[in-house]
Amino acid sequence: CHPPSYGQAPSLDSLEAMAFHGTTDSIKIEGLYKLCFSYLSIDPQKAVLYGEEALLLSNKVPNEILLAKVLNNLAQAYDLQRDFKKSRALLQKAIYLSIKENDEEGLGNAQNNMALSYYLEGQLDSSLFWHYRALETRTKIGNVLQIADTHNNIGILFSLTKAYKNALFHLNEALKIYASHKDTNDLANIYSNVADVYQRQKKYDSAIHFLHLSINYAKFASSPNLLKNAYLNMGFCYNGMQDYNKALEYFKKIESYSNIEKDVTVYSYLLLGLSDAYLGLHNYFLAISYANKGIQLPSVGDNNKLELYSYYYKNLAEAYEAQGNLANALLYFKSYKSVTDSLRTEENIRNLNDLAAKYESKQK
Repeated sequence: CHPPSYGQAPSLDSLEAMAFHGTTDSIKIEGLYKLCFSYLSIDPQKAVLYGEEALLLSNKVPNEILLAKVLNNLAQAYDLQRDFKKSRALLQKAIYLSIKENDEEGLGNAQNNMALSYYLEGQLDSSLFWHYRALETRTKIGNVLQIADTHNNIGILFSLTKAYKNALFHLNEALKIYASHKDTNDLANIYSNVADVYQRQKKYDSAIHFLHLSINYAKFASSPNLLKNAYLNMGFCYNGMQDYNKALEYFKKIESYSNIEKDVTVYSYLLLGLSDAYLGLHNYFLAISYANKGIQLPSVGDNNKLELYSYYYKNLAEAYEAQGNLANALLYFKSYKSVTDSLRTEENIRNLNDLAAKYESKQK
């Protein structure tokens, strides 16, 4: 799944000026909670510090809508630290305040963040539950771009649990809205997500078709990650078609970006793709080395970490087996099994399908 893409944010300097030299507490709080948001992808620890400071100041200012915004951003920072308990306590409070203040937009955002928190922990059925709540709230106020974002997120969840028909339904709902708004970031992202559904079904020709569309938009998008994502997925498609040298061409394009290892989300998938390709080319030494690098990454950004680990473990098991190192092969196969079991428990998939059925009957 892809990290969400955001529009042009105000510069960190101007936010710091607001946070530390603002003329009123409200202006300082706004600067701080926006700094918290800006640091989410750069430095989650710093994001927590800014968010906590905003929260302290908020106690002096009786503005509950502003407080809910602070809670929303701080919760996301704790999610990236994998402190889900803290995150959800903050989000519960944000939901309560939004309902109390009749702030539907704030409520939709808090429900969306709750869904994201469960997604990051690998609790996909709870994530879907909250996305449907967000969809309801956002549909009520008619914010079409946020409705599209929620459809996109629901599509990703269904794709993860192999409910591909549902995934494509929701991604197409999002696509209709994005197409009418002609936003290059959104279009690059959604075409990439549609491609992902075909890729998971091993329908590589369709996937490559949508990835070319994604690349066409990504070249003009403000978020550089969109192009990296499309190249990544191209590489994965060619790996799937066993054209490993063609796959490596796409992976090398990403490797040539400066400081790519700082972009943990993309880098973690890049290492997986390289490991896959070298496994296919029977270069077991490199296959093992890239998979190990992946497992040692400090965190996996805003991905579902479990899913990635299952792939790393699988590659290690296969590479060691091919080398005749059966003890290591068995060790990693066991890790692979335990991770995939927790990622896709039968109950998870049943609950997802059950929720989908409830949602669809409600729509009718």
